[in-house]
This record gives sequence, C-alpha cells and structure tokens, in this order.
Amino acid sequence: MRKVILITLITLITNQAFAICSTRTIDSNTRIISLAKDYAEQADVEFKKENTIRGCELLHVSRSFINQSENKKMMHQIGSLYDKKCGKVNTENI
Repeated sequence: MRKVILITLITLITNQAFAICSTRTIDSNTRIISLAKDYAEQADVEFKKENTIRGCELLHVSRSFINQSENKKMMHQIGSLYDKKCGKVNTENI
C-alpha cells in the first residue's frame, strides 16, 4: 500500500515538474520570438529613415534572437531580409 502511494506521489510530482518545464520552454520561445519581432520592426523604421547601418545592426540582433527559437519560417524571413538589405553593407560602406 505504501509503495503504491509512493509511486503515485512520485508520478504526480514528475508530471507536474515536466508541465512546468514545458511551460517555461514555451514562454521563453515566445519571448525570443517577440524580441526578434521588436528588433525587426525597429530595423524597418531605421531603413525608412535611410539609416542603413543602424537598420542592419538591429536586423542582425533580430536574426540572432530568432535563430535561438524554433520558428523556422520566421528564421527564413528575417535571414532573407537581412541578406537583401544588408548583403552589400561592409566595412567600406561604414
């Protein structure tokens, strides 16, 4: 009887711990995606002001954040945008 109660208790604790870890993973992934979007939007503002260097810096940060996430579609979008907008920027342009 004690064994059954102990096993049940351990199972409940394990399931609860897994649920908490899964929630934190989802929350951190959501936060990373949110940060990437924020930086990409700010980069867009800088590009509209024709401040290419600053826009590329912000887009680089956005790309760094999104590469830590699991969102492959957004990784591709930001990567393509970075290549398109910042591919020609180099140390000679700065």
